[in-house]
Amino acid sequence: MTQELGTSGKIFFHDPEGNLIAIDLKKIHEEGEIHIKDLEEAATLTDVQDEASARHALSMALQSRKLKNTAKESKEKLLRPILDYQKAVNTLVSDLNAKLESIEDRLQNKIATWMDKENENNIFYDMKELEVEDGKISKKTSWDYEVYDEQAIPREFLSVDHAKIKLYVKTGARVIPGVIIEEKTEYQMRVNNK
Repeated sequence: MTQELGTSGKIFFHDPEGNLIAIDLKKIHEEGEIHIKDLEEAATLTDVQDEASARHALSMALQSRKLKNTAKESKEKLLRPILDYQKAVNTLVSDLNAKLESIEDRLQNKIATWMDKENENNIFYDMKELEVEDGKISKKTSWDYEVYDEQAIPREFLSVDHAKIKLYVKTGARVIPGVIIEEKTEYQMRVNNK
């Protein structure tokens, strides 16, 4: 997929089938700006004093939401061919990478086994590294752990489960030691899709 932004504000690209697609980003932006400017001016001038003005303000807020949703849908529609192409390329590369990682892992395990045998056979020499022109393999020792008794773990190694607390509060809990539970109010708008 070739892609370029022309001086006219249009973007041109070829989809996976080779079709030329042109999108006039400048025109789309200008049209959106006109709608937004009018709505922005009206919103600035709107003063909510009674139910009628509150209804008018709500209508404008929902109109803004609808425009935002339309812009999002348009963006997704415009990007779909590009994203599909990217997905195809990612799948191809992912398949190749999986095979190459498998080869690398197999060879690394064979080399590590050989290095361990060399160390067992020669108690006076510890082979920690093997180097070639392209790079090297190194033997490193580190500490790891496995939890076998969660109850015995000291408190400083435990963390708060926020999701569990949220669920507990949502089901009606109002007292949890060490947690402040308070009611918060927020307003939500819903757009009717007509």
